Amino acid sequence: MYFLYTLLLFFFALPLLLLSPKKRIGSFAKRMGFFDRPNLKKPIWIHAVSVGEVLTMKYLMTHLKQELPGESLVLSTITQTGQQVAHGGKMDTLIYFPFDFHYSVRRTLDRVDPKLVVIAETEIWPNFLHACSQRKIPVLWINGRISDKSYPRYLWIRSFLKTVLGNYTQISMQSEVDCQRVKSLGVDPKKVFSVGNLKYDIHCGPPLPKDLIKYLSSIQPLWIAASTMPQEEAIVLDAFRQAREGIPELRLLIAPRHPERFDEVERLIEKSGFSYTRRSHLRGDATIILLDSLGELARTFEFACVVFVGGSLVAHGGHNILEPAFFAKPILFGPHMENFREIASRFLQEEAAITVQSSSELTKKIIAILSDDRLAKELGANAKRIVDENRGATQRTVNLIREQIGRIA
Repeated sequence: MYFLYTLLLFFFALPLLLLSPKKRIGSFAKRMGFFDRPNLKKPIWIHAVSVGEVLTMKYLMTHLKQELPGESLVLSTITQTGQQVAHGGKMDTLIYFPFDFHYSVRRTLDRVDPKLVVIAETEIWPNFLHACSQRKIPVLWINGRISDKSYPRYLWIRSFLKTVLGNYTQISMQSEVDCQRVKSLGVDPKKVFSVGNLKYDIHCGPPLPKDLIKYLSSIQPLWIAASTMPQEEAIVLDAFRQAREGIPELRLLIAPRHPERFDEVERLIEKSGFSYTRRSHLRGDATIILLDSLGELARTFEFACVVFVGGSLVAHGGHNILEPAFFAKPILFGPHMENFREIASRFLQEEAAITVQSSSELTKKIIAILSDDRLAKELGANAKRIVDENRGATQRTVNLIREQIGRIA
């Protein structure tokens, strides 16, 4: 099965990589294992993929440095965006995660030479895990989850995944549902347990620059549409136009999920006819702000009167709603929250968020929240309470890592 997997990777994934945009090609050599050898002795290697995961791992690394000051930390990401967001963290070295080919994996492991590998969320790389097992390098899967969309697919290749996942030393999942799913794939139940979701231990990064604070403070009431995906911006703009008929002073901040779409979204805003400005060139008294920066979104929630979290009105699986909850903001999202099913379900059950199905419903809920101060405060307070009640996963994860290092020593 490993041979077939590698063969498919070579014939299907490699051509796509070679045809990728230049900015991705720039990291190609590094992902093949060609980078300067870190001047570190047996570090802990932590891997994260998305921007949200990188931010969560930066917070985890801060705790690791405090409690394990003698340990060196290497952080790896896959994308250039992840690399940019990672800067300023407590790692000793930042690298790209290797392509899952035997050569690139071996070369990268030779250069990093970790004592322990920690992989966040759902990253299953068969050749990498197999190589770590052969070298007797313990691998921890932390903050793991198996989405509703992925689970049926995994069941189709259960026999292969049983072997692959067997290479993990310990598996720490976000919830009991995730634990049951990974056990059903054939993993030794003794390796699997839940410590909660690290993302509840919110850390929103450094304060915003003074110019942005001043700007956001001056444009109220403000609706933030966060982490939007293709097709959602058009829905948001339509809802915004309708909402302004009832609340003419309303402003909108749009934060596309992917930086490569900033220009595309700007063109959509321009066609809408509203005055606008990009965050990178703040000017005038704009009706719409396009947040074209990295690492600032979480802190902007402090200035929102209501937040819509994207990736949820389209079939993308949703995005993290905990950051606006940390600031006690009323939260809206669409029906597609499969990647955050447990969190979304709890928020809805405890009246800490509202789900919407369409542009017209989004408009109605926005107006309802902004017109009812009591409703807005109740939604926000309930959201903040859920975050506060579920803290602690970071410390429990640090304890797991410390215990594993103790076994190595």
